[in-house]
Amino acid sequence: MSQNVAAIICAAGAGSRFGGKRKKVFVDVAGRAVFLRSVELFADRNDVKQILVGIAAEDQELVNVKWGPNLKFFNVSIFIGGEERFDTVRKGLDLIKDNIDLVAVHDACRCCASAELIEKVISTAAKTKAAIPACPVTATIKEVKNNVITKTVDRRRFLTPACSKKHTTI
Repeated sequence: MSQNVAAIICAAGAGSRFGGKRKKVFVDVAGRAVFLRSVELFADRNDVKQILVGIAAEDQELVNVKWGPNLKFFNVSIFIGGEERFDTVRKGLDLIKDNIDLVAVHDACRCCASAELIEKVISTAAKTKAAIPACPVTATIKEVKNNVITKTVDRRRFLTPACSKKHTTI
């Protein structure tokens, strides 16, 4: 059963942990901005009928000047996100078209997700009303108490986290 999908791509974060001269969402990966690669993950799908990218207000001119033509080509709508990710998602949800069945929420900095992963999440959400990708953590995780590392945590216990029916997304 074919579903009409909207993608909300969250790119409004400050990216302060990343450091550098540019926000992480605007850094080039093999010649294209990280957030644009995330857009492409959804733009290449026939079931995606709407792509929304939430950006910070301060980035509006940069995005329009530098990537505006690319975004128009992919029929992307830009909106001003919120202070927190959930604020950006909420604002995006308010812009979802009436003919949309599923809403995929994607972090703009997760541009290395595979087409297969996106397909699996969307197809699972179509069957079960909601789905999130869960990938094993590969980084080392340390437990700290009083500014002292007390142990290395078994990372096999952790998964990193969406797509849901339109009226299920909160």
